[in-house]
Amino acid sequence: MRTPPALHRSFWNLRACSICLCVLDGKEWVEAETFIRKHRSFERQTPPRLTPALCDDCKASIDRRRAEPSEVLVA
Repeated sequence: MRTPPALHRSFWNLRACSICLCVLDGKEWVEAETFIRKHRSFERQTPPRLTPALCDDCKASIDRRRAEPSEVLVA
C-alpha cells in the first residue's frame, strides 16, 4: 500500500515557531490546531518532528523591539 502524500515521512519534519508555536504549512504559518485538524496528524502512529524556527510575525516583533531605544537601568 502506498503512503498518501500528506502522510509521507518527509512531510513530518515540520518547522514550528519557538515563540507562538505556529507551524509552517507550505509557505504559510498557521496555528498548530489548524495544522493538526487540516492534516489529521492525530491519526499518525508517530508524532511529527518539530524543528525550532521563528515565524514572520514573531521575527518582526523582535526586530521592532530591538530597534527601540532601550531603557537605562540604574542600580
